[in-house]
Amino acid sequence: MNRREIMLAFKDHPKIIEEYAKLWYSEVDCLKCGISFVKKQHNQRYCSIKCREQKIKRTLNCSLCSKPFVAKSSSHAYCSLVCQEESYRQRKGSLRRKQRKAFDKASKKKFLTELKTVECSFCSVEYEQHKSSKSKFCSDFCRKSARKFKE
Repeated sequence: MNRREIMLAFKDHPKIIEEYAKLWYSEVDCLKCGISFVKKQHNQRYCSIKCREQKIKRTLNCSLCSKPFVAKSSSHAYCSLVCQEESYRQRKGSLRRKQRKAFDKASKKKFLTELKTVECSFCSVEYEQHKSSKSKFCSDFCRKSARKFKE
């Protein structure tokens, strides 16, 4: 049952309605200024919009540049988006560099050992390419010229 249904069901019983009203609209202290007030909503914690906007803010040091800043939420660790992105780059960049180096060494070795000699389809010049490559031309010039010649 929602509030309206309860109010209609017990309209002839003011004591029951009064008890429900105490539950719904209980008196609490404002977290900012400490003034006692009656809640208008079940999750209301501040007496006014002014107090809510001036709520207690935590001052933290940025995890990257160590500059102090006011945290807007408990999960903030950086003073700005620039610091956040730079930290991400540093964390991910070092991992990617290691992976790239390992891949480059392996691929260079493989690339240098697996070459084949092929004849260009346009100019008939012999050139070397990787074994798994399907290229038919020795250069972009030959490829574009062959396309123009075909048309």
